[in-house]
Order: sequence, then C-alpha cells, then structure tokens
Amino acid sequence: MLRFLRGEIASIGSDCLTLDVGGMGFEIICTRSVLKEHKVGDVIKIPVFLHVSDGGLSLYGFCDELERDLFFALRRVKGVGNKLALSMLRSLPPQRLIRAISSGATDELIAAPGVGKRMAERICFELKEGLGGLSPDLSEPFKGDENAAEKTVIEALKILGFNDREIVFALECTKRKGVISDEAQLLQATLRELQRNQVVVPNGSGQETLD
Repeated sequence: MLRFLRGEIASIGSDCLTLDVGGMGFEIICTRSVLKEHKVGDVIKIPVFLHVSDGGLSLYGFCDELERDLFFALRRVKGVGNKLALSMLRSLPPQRLIRAISSGATDELIAAPGVGKRMAERICFELKEGLGGLSPDLSEPFKGDENAAEKTVIEALKILGFNDREIVFALECTKRKGVISDEAQLLQATLRELQRNQVVVPNGSGQETLD
C-alpha cells in the first residue's frame, strides 16, 4: 500500500500540487493545509492515499498522519466518499473537526460544502465513539476561559463580515502558532491570518481584500 511520497514540489494549483519524484510528476489532490504550508521548490514527504476506481487513479495528499487517518475515518460513514471527506478537511482543521464530531457540534460540520444537517448528524452518530484513538489530546473540549475568548473573537469577526468557514480555519491556524493569553491578542492574530490568506471582506461599497 502506498503510504507516502517524497519529492520536490514542481507546481501548486488551487486544489492540488505536482510532486517531482525521481523525474516523475505525481498530481496530488491535497487538503488546504498542505497547499498553504508549502511552496514550489520545497522538498517534502507527504502522506498519501491512492484511490483506484473505474474512472481511473486519484492520489490524495495530507499534511500528516492524523489528517490522513481522519480522512479514512470519515470515509467509513455511509454516504461520505473521498470528495466529501476532503471537503470537510479543507473546511475544518483536524483538531476542530475531531472536537466537533466528538461533541456533536453539527453546526460546525455543515460549514463544509456538501454537508447538510442530516449528514452531519450521521457523521457524529457513527464516529462519536470512534475518534478518540486518533488523537485523544485533540479530542478533548476547550477549557472554559479559552472557549469564552474564542467565542468573543468569532462573534467579532462575524460582525466584520467573515463567514464561519473562514473564521474557524484562521482561528485554528493562529492557535497552532502558540498560546495567546487574551481576547485582543487572539483577535489581532486571527485577523493577520485572515489577511495572509487574502480573505475578501464585504463592505458598504462592494468587496475589498484586506491589506
């Protein structure tokens, strides 16, 4: 079974990258975290999954083994195929996705394109007891103070015009970079992350990109 590839990134597209492995170019459909964290010319080792079907071969790439294992777990749910599992991983970072499923937070799951209320409920029901082994420390809920600070930041960013999907991803990326002690710092850091991702914010005169 093909578990990973090592090579140099030859090109990066909107949803995939081409990896040069010994002179052969492999097109890999990737999660958002992979595309965001790497650039052309980087030499990487990437966990992959090769899907074989009547329509041909598809190669999926992930930022780490946790993301790959979570992809497999999602595929076990009836009605969730590769496309929908990848959509969920692109919408919510693994830590947030595990917590949402474990706590039954269907409102977070439906932020992913293609996931409706019924599908979100099915995912929570079928996987609620089956994700702890992936990463027990990540499946624990937030502590009270941290949760309160995040809620405040989320509400503030919604007022500014960002949607749930943008906020959740930027907030999780911000938290990965280190512990932030108060709401003001968390808000500023998350806004910088949104700016770095060039998120478009609606305003009264149309739309503009943060600068």
